[in-house]
Amino acid sequence: MTWVEELGVSLSVREMDIYTGKAGLPEAKRLKYVELFKTKNDQKKLLVVAPAHTPTTLPKIDCRYRLEKTGEQVGCAKCHNLPMMDVYECSVHGKCVIENRPRAKGVEWCRFCKDRIVPVISDNGDDPAAAALVKMVAPGDKRPGVWRGGVLQIWTTRACDRSCYGCTQGSNLAGPLGFITPNQFRAAVESLDGYFGVVGMFGGNPALHPQFDELCSILRGFVPWEQRGLWCNHPRGRGRTAAITFNPSVSNLNVHESQEAWDEFHRDWPESRPFLKGLDSDSRHSPPFVAMRDVIEDEAERWNLIGGCDVNQQWSAMICVFRGQLRAYFCELAASQAMLHQDEPDYPDLGLPVVPGWWKRPMKDFEQQVRKHCHDCGIPLRGHGALANSGPAEQVSATHQAIYRPKRPGRAVEVVTELIQLGSPLKKATNYIENGAIT
Repeated sequence: MTWVEELGVSLSVREMDIYTGKAGLPEAKRLKYVELFKTKNDQKKLLVVAPAHTPTTLPKIDCRYRLEKTGEQVGCAKCHNLPMMDVYECSVHGKCVIENRPRAKGVEWCRFCKDRIVPVISDNGDDPAAAALVKMVAPGDKRPGVWRGGVLQIWTTRACDRSCYGCTQGSNLAGPLGFITPNQFRAAVESLDGYFGVVGMFGGNPALHPQFDELCSILRGFVPWEQRGLWCNHPRGRGRTAAITFNPSVSNLNVHESQEAWDEFHRDWPESRPFLKGLDSDSRHSPPFVAMRDVIEDEAERWNLIGGCDVNQQWSAMICVFRGQLRAYFCELAASQAMLHQDEPDYPDLGLPVVPGWWKRPMKDFEQQVRKHCHDCGIPLRGHGALANSGPAEQVSATHQAIYRPKRPGRAVEVVTELIQLGSPLKKATNYIENGAIT
């Protein structure tokens, strides 16, 4: 009886050809394969790997979250799709195909599908903060279903020709507008070398930056066209520059019911036409400046909401300017809060230095930002919110009340002290235009 029959396994046609010599491989290479065919895991199932890989058995997977076998096996392109590992399903992170490995003293890490690496929580009981951090997406993690797997914004200004209710960047508020300098913008772009996702020019309305053309030139010099995105509601005479700089398919071009903006995009950036939106439909913004800490007393409940935040899971990190210095934040809302409060002497500077590769840092390195800014945010609450153009009222809570002064005179502002004031929750806070159709 051969070892194959003894194990009770069946080789594929290709595997048998390799085993019997019919595949025509050099003898030394064929023998390497034969030895690898004899490698079996602790469940006595065949594990086939290429000679270039290290043979390994599939260990027990120790994860805080429930893992169950799916019955599938994952192949490898280098191994001509021969089965490599059993697939496990994690109740939080999805399919896991790679074993736990110790990465530091007393710390184990699980590598999950979609190339995410997250710490396993096992020693501190049910710590809601740690559990939330495990679920959160770091700037360098890939976000399934998002353009190119991720978006990272570079803030250029708070200036905007509109005053949308519930603007995440406070472009509806009075006060200094702020503009990134070309040198700062260059440093921000250079820090993203190697980033796989969309690099967005963000505002406000970036077209209102007095050095917009120079910023675009810098971006063209460092970032491939496929990755260059623009967040803009009106080109304001900069449409032709935008046309030679940005990929419209990864740009957010919401004209907010402005026929003038629509016509100018059509005229000066014809390639953007299929991607324009918002001419016939208003957007709905969930109130970002209703701090959860002001309306939910139970900290554990807040952490549970933070772990599933729509912006963190589906949207973007951001580079901004805080007190004149470039700073990196895991979330555009955290950056926005910091900039709006930066004139308060005791307001903490929690942004990370913008240096090459900062975006590769794990979520743990952004923990202090999370502990401050997420509890000061309203996005996880998914409040019903107001229509961007027609309101009827802004909503804010005590944490941000001092800085929340609308730039449009006479605009109503409601101070929220109870969850009931937020109305029926939205299914997803980031579906801005879709939410606009909800009454």
